[in-house]
Amino acid sequence: MDSQQPEPVSYICGDCGAENTLKPGDVIQCRECGYRILYKKRTRRSMALPSFHMKIVCCCIYVIVLTFFFQI
Repeated sequence: MDSQQPEPVSYICGDCGAENTLKPGDVIQCRECGYRILYKKRTRRSMALPSFHMKIVCCCIYVIVLTFFFQI
């Protein structure tokens, strides 16, 4: 198996908003201002399926609560 190096990940500085690209082992610090809180950029992956399941769970809980309170 080939030993592949991990791809760098993009982060946004919490202070100045600059985009920083970090590899494993890099210091977690903005290269522009030195701020040490960085936020990972959102992925472009679709999250439609998990949110759909959460809606179903919320509806089921709502029905259970109504059934309990009103003894239908």
